[in-house]
Amino acid sequence: MSGRNRKENVSATPAWIAKSQGFFRKYGFEVDPVFVIGGRAAQAMIAHMVLFKPRANLATADRDALLEAMRAAFTDIPEVVRVRVGRRKLIGRGYEAMAAVNFEYAAVLEFEDEAGLRRYLDHPAHVDLGRHFGLTAEAALVYDFAMVEPEKIRELLEDADAR
Repeated sequence: MSGRNRKENVSATPAWIAKSQGFFRKYGFEVDPVFVIGGRAAQAMIAHMVLFKPRANLATADRDALLEAMRAAFTDIPEVVRVRVGRRKLIGRGYEAMAAVNFEYAAVLEFEDEAGLRRYLDHPAHVDLGRHFGLTAEAALVYDFAMVEPEKIRELLEDADAR
């Protein structure tokens, strides 16, 4: 074991021991642990962020159709790693007044990489969601970000400087 990879190898050891001792198979799992050395590309995920404000006069049927399209896109498209949807929380801070539009809701979808995001965007379930979204939203902003862990922020900023 080289000194450079000592930390990664030690942290992966329990999975290898469990495999060699048959613990996974005992509970019906066929597992082949794979050791991956993390790097910049391995650490970045893509976050698809959607801020939206529904139409004020949204009919119940339109709302229900949007919710069903969201459910289908968020659960039926395998590239989606994680989804979080929330409602804006006002806490009385000055920055809240700076918003030109009160986007009442936000959705953050995470993907392993850009290719996964692109497959999601092209998937028929997302195309259907986009159609419902266009019919029900008064206003929206959509952004995609490469996300990294805090220890990778410097590299992220250096990459931006290199462009």
